[in-house]
Amino acid sequence: MVKQKWLVFIVIFQTILFGNTYLKSYKFNQDVQIDGNLDEIIWKQAPHYSDFLTFQPSIGNELSEKTIAYSAYDEENLYFAFKCLSDNPDKIQGTHTERDNIFSEDWVIVMLDSYNDRQSAYEFIVNPHGVQGDLIMKSNGDDASPDFIWQSAGIKTDKGYNVEMAIPLKSIRFEPGEIVEMGVYLGRHIPSKSEKGIYPAYNPDNGDFLQQMGTIEYENLNYERTYELLPSITRNYQLKNQNGKLSNDLNETNLGVTAKMGITPTLTLDATINPDFSQIEADAGRVDANVRSSIYYNEKRPFFMEGNEKFEVAGTGSASAIQKAVHTRTIIDPSAGLKLSGKIGKSNAISTIIASDESPRYNEEDVNQNAYFGILRYKRLLDKGSHIGGLYTSRFLGEGYNQVLGLDSRLKLSGKVTVEGNSFYSATKDRETGNLDQAYNVDLDWTYNDKYYYLSLSGHDISKNFGLQSGYMPRDGISALVMSTCRRFYLDNDIIQKFQPGMYNFVQYDKYDDQTEYLLKYNNNLNLTRNTYFHMYGKLSTESYSGKLYRRDGFGLYLRSQPWKKLGMVVEYHDSATPWYDEDDPQQADQSTISMQLEFEPLSSLKSSVVAVRSLIHQRSNNEQLVDYRIFRNRTTYQINKYLFIRATIEYNTYKEELLTDFLASFNYIPGTVVHIGYGALYEKTQYQDSEYIESNNFLEMQRGFFLKASYNWRI
Repeated sequence: MVKQKWLVFIVIFQTILFGNTYLKSYKFNQDVQIDGNLDEIIWKQAPHYSDFLTFQPSIGNELSEKTIAYSAYDEENLYFAFKCLSDNPDKIQGTHTERDNIFSEDWVIVMLDSYNDRQSAYEFIVNPHGVQGDLIMKSNGDDASPDFIWQSAGIKTDKGYNVEMAIPLKSIRFEPGEIVEMGVYLGRHIPSKSEKGIYPAYNPDNGDFLQQMGTIEYENLNYERTYELLPSITRNYQLKNQNGKLSNDLNETNLGVTAKMGITPTLTLDATINPDFSQIEADAGRVDANVRSSIYYNEKRPFFMEGNEKFEVAGTGSASAIQKAVHTRTIIDPSAGLKLSGKIGKSNAISTIIASDESPRYNEEDVNQNAYFGILRYKRLLDKGSHIGGLYTSRFLGEGYNQVLGLDSRLKLSGKVTVEGNSFYSATKDRETGNLDQAYNVDLDWTYNDKYYYLSLSGHDISKNFGLQSGYMPRDGISALVMSTCRRFYLDNDIIQKFQPGMYNFVQYDKYDDQTEYLLKYNNNLNLTRNTYFHMYGKLSTESYSGKLYRRDGFGLYLRSQPWKKLGMVVEYHDSATPWYDEDDPQQADQSTISMQLEFEPLSSLKSSVVAVRSLIHQRSNNEQLVDYRIFRNRTTYQINKYLFIRATIEYNTYKEELLTDFLASFNYIPGTVVHIGYGALYEKTQYQDSEYIESNNFLEMQRGFFLKASYNWRI
């Protein structure tokens, strides 16, 4: 314990006295094989770091298992290696699985701020079998959208596991020069002990992760212009039940191409013609009965995913009416797209998307019209991760349009205090009536955050008829004052590791209904051993709908745990009063929803998840049942090797009386070089009788589809 206290003191003293911790790297000119064996000479000569301190669940304790990280580089790659020792190697969790499916397992991570501007960072994550995960770290969280081209390998040993990484300079953006400084963090996750450790040390009192990164120095990193060409082919064959029989509905082959060019070391141009933007798998079913706004689905399409984080706007999300100022899934079926992103100089960041969307062609009244999108984002980067920026979005369809223009800023006044906000103007012209609606939105948020306390005070005002056709906004026409707070207790015992009680309260005015709503919500968060997290809440609340005020009181529980190495579980329960969202007959109702998910891994290459959801809605006045919504889903994946998997998904929705089956074989060599072969079918409880479809207790196949997608990433 004395050694641990001195270690923490030395690291903190070094940070206060000298600023960010400086790391060294070793330059060499020999071949290195990325295989997980750390027997090459470079790892004997490269500088190493082993003073890893925890940041979860506690702050600043010595990581319980010895971890040694190494850093090296050459003319083409940055190299990192980890030797992860364990006092019980049998408890190490790692599977042969698909990319980005490893975050609950053992892993190591390299966080790399390649511009050293504290605005964002690459996150390269590898599990004990060398399976990759990659993220982009932002000031308000991680973005799992992008996939980068890099190498990794991992092997288990009798003392733990080893990992090697090679990150090509072509895969990251940086400012070349004789001396190149990048921000860096090296980390490790130990799920069996619910621990995450990092080097250099992290202390919430000094700001977020981006503000406290160490600085690693490289010499003579040169830029080589990057070109990528990604031709693709998609073959679709679909059948649809017509007049009681399956008949041909779609039979087409599409050829497309996407190109990438590094205009400068920090500015990249992407272009695509006739891309296949459809997803290889359907979104998982959700309870969509009695919902007030459309359900949000994450972006999964490669062209949009890379650089998507650059469209983040300060002040949105959380309590703001605008959840995403730019949501690229509103561009449904593009025929062509152009994207420019990166930096001009050290302090100017720019991102833009231009796209033509064919989806309106599938509406009879718009059969010959495309929707045209234009999105422009600019940020002036300031010190300590602060910025001032602007955003313009537009969608034109025929004589109608929606345009949004605004400013935003995030200012980090200290390591503990952040002020952020935005102001937007929207103009929406109805293409049928010609009416023009002009509206505004304003968000302002003040946040204090340290090791023990979190406090946020915010104000939000959005006018009626605010249009945001390029983003995601569940509700407009409200003004709100919001307060959120929590207290963190770090407990050193064998069961509870961290305890976080808190409150989330607001009062808001609905401009449409001339009603005042409120929310008083108490939260309790517990971090426990065995990678277990427990959340509970109780609330007193009201909601305005269709001119009346309805109760929203309720409580809920959430439990995520991995009690055994091969079994994980998530259990969730919510019981709440709710309005019945029927414009013709709104009324007070009560809704209870329970869901359970089990993930079972009988083999390191075989994973199966089972999900069961049930939601019941009753009319309060007479207890009449309005909805009984049940979803059952099984998703089983067999990972044949690092690149190839097969998957079967079966989902039954009792509310819609639909049975969905999906089968997929997927080969992913590197991002962009892929082959997908799939089959899907949709069954409904119906039958065709007397020239019409009627209800039935038996399933009838209504749709069937086969597809082949292949693309090759040719990098020059």
